[in-house]
Amino acid sequence: MEDSLSFCRDKSVLKIAGPLDIAGSEAFRQHLLDLVQEDAPLTIDLADVDSCDASALQLLCSAGKSAERLGKSLVLRRIPEAVTNTAAAIGFAIDEQFDRPAEETEVPQAVRKAESRVR
Repeated sequence: MEDSLSFCRDKSVLKIAGPLDIAGSEAFRQHLLDLVQEDAPLTIDLADVDSCDASALQLLCSAGKSAERLGKSLVLRRIPEAVTNTAAAIGFAIDEQFDRPAEETEVPQAVRKAESRVR
């Protein structure tokens, strides 16, 4: 059985599980649009994402910019290596683009390496 992308709302947190890639990009985009339009805090839990591609990072970046235009911030929680490794591979400084909970401020090694290459 092939893994598929799934979404679960727990209060104001959007939890994502499975492969975050182009195949699920339309569903991901719609969930992000819905989240940005709500008055609740914008938090995305990525702990159960097992793979990620550049299209998913583009959608996250776009959602972050949309939230910013509305005077909000987008918080990413529990970012797994699948996401940080993709971000590092394309030179995307994920910690500079999104807020993180205080307990998760440790920047993964892969992200630090990508940031040093970009500067």
